[in-house]
This record gives sequence, C-alpha cells and structure tokens, in this order.
Amino acid sequence: RPVRSPAMRARPAPSPSYRRRTVAGLPQAARSGRCSVQLEKRAKPLPNGGSYLGEWYDSRMHGVGSYRSADGSVYRGEFFKGLMQGRGEKTWPCGRRYEGTWRNDMM
Repeated sequence: RPVRSPAMRARPAPSPSYRRRTVAGLPQAARSGRCSVQLEKRAKPLPNGGSYLGEWYDSRMHGVGSYRSADGSVYRGEFFKGLMQGRGEKTWPCGRRYEGTWRNDMM
C-alpha cells in the first residue's frame, strides 16, 4: 500500500466563504506547501466603478474571480496580486471576446 503524505489525506470541505490553498506569490512557507494560506472569497464594489467577485489576499484580487468594469466588459479568470494574470476570458459589451493567457493585465 502506498504511503500517503499529510497533504494527500482527505480534508473536510471548506466553508462557502473561503478556501484554503497554497498559491504562488505568497510567503515562502505557503509556496513550499508547509502551510495553507486563507483566501477570502467575497464580492466588492471598486472605486473605479467596477466590481469584483472572487478570492482576495492582502486586500488585492488574488486567485480566481470575476471582474466587471465600469464600461460593462467582464473578465473571468485568474488574478495575481491585483492584476489579470494566467488563464482568463474577457467579454466586451459589443460582443467581442478573448480567451487565453494574460500577463500584467494584458493579453
């Protein structure tokens, strides 16, 4: 029978308000997998007229979420330290759509 590490053991389901997971860009202990970092999932209106529903870390969009800008465009995907980064999809009010990789808020 294979030996299971503590990280592979079954864990109870997270509460609906947050998930625990290790995320790149966080403190070294979290990156190494020695601990979990709590990401809070919530909706929040932003000062620029947009809104965000998703995971937050250190008061920044970080993880997976959905951002609706004041012009009506919607981005759904990954965020890193407040920027659109990783896999995501953006849809504009005119119907135009882009799905792919983002880096520093750019396609």
